Formats: sequence, structure tokens, C-alpha cells
Amino acid sequence: MLTQQVWTPKCRCRLSSPPFNMREKYNQEYVDVPLTATEIMICNYIGKLRNHITSQHAQDRKQDKSLDGVQISIHGVITEYAVSKFLKLPFDLNCDFRKFGADLITRKGKTIDVKCTSKIGGNLNAVVWSGTKPVDAFVLTEIHNTCVRIVGWINSKDFLIKENLFDVGNGEYYSVRQSELIPFEGNYHE
Repeated sequence: MLTQQVWTPKCRCRLSSPPFNMREKYNQEYVDVPLTATEIMICNYIGKLRNHITSQHAQDRKQDKSLDGVQISIHGVITEYAVSKFLKLPFDLNCDFRKFGADLITRKGKTIDVKCTSKIGGNLNAVVWSGTKPVDAFVLTEIHNTCVRIVGWINSKDFLIKENLFDVGNGEYYSVRQSELIPFEGNYHE
């Protein structure tokens, strides 16, 4: 797992392998999106720059206390980029300060919030104020040494409900298990 501020894979993905692999684990299908060393370096730079600019205007809103703000920003950029690459959506390189909204927008205008778990098999979690964001769907990802794993997605209206609210002492948050997510199949590019 990532413990440094710069993410570098331990080994390179073979270029002869298919770019996206569907597998089953946790009773769930998922997609592995390999990233090149260049893509990783660019995402690291963008993550650091976003964190630098955002930290000048707003307080850190950490969802994962085990990572510092820079690492969280880098993870966010890496996973947003991987999802945009898989779904063939434009990736926003903008590093200007912005209020937090959707990470990606589909060709049909649907908004996506990309979330990452550092725990393999971990839940999709979102802070309680996520309910105020204009987002249509949430996508869960996991960062691995050689790829980003896209676990699945869920509509906001099915995720941001009272039954999914939990509080373990750090404030309320929404949470669902990976098995409750929809795998990417069919018309996922829409």
C-alpha cells in the first residue's frame, strides 16, 4: 500500500497484457486499471499541487487519519484519473481552488464522486456532508502496487440514506460493503 507521498509501483504491468482485467473477489467483479510510470508521476504532481492550493484556502477534511493531506490528495488524483481513463471521460487537470463537487462528469451529464479505500476489501465510505454535494453516483477504488482497482459503483440516492449512516467516534459517515456495489458491465461508459 502507499505509505509515501510519491506513489511508484513495485513492478511494471506487462504491455502485452490486456489493459483492463475483470476478476471475481469478495463475490464481486472488479476492473484493474494499470498506470504507466509517466501517468503516476503526473498524478503525483497534480495531487501535490491541488493539496498545496487547497490548503491555503480551506481546512483539511481528512477521512483517513492514517494518511496526511498530501497523500490523500495524491490518492484522489490517481483514482480519479484511473476511473476517467477506464470510462474514457475527460480528466480535469485544474488545480485552482474549488468547492468540492463531482470528480467526473459523464457524456450524458451524470456526476461521479470517486472514493478510494486503502484496505483491500474495504467499504465505500463518505463523510456526512457528501449528502450536500451534487453527485449522481459514487465509485469505489482500491490502490494497488501496479494498478488502481475499480471495485464498483452505487447511485447517490441508494448510498446517502439513513440506513447507511455510522459513527465510530469521528463523526457520522455513510458506508456500504463492496458486495452492495454494482460492478461495471453493460453501458458503463454512459
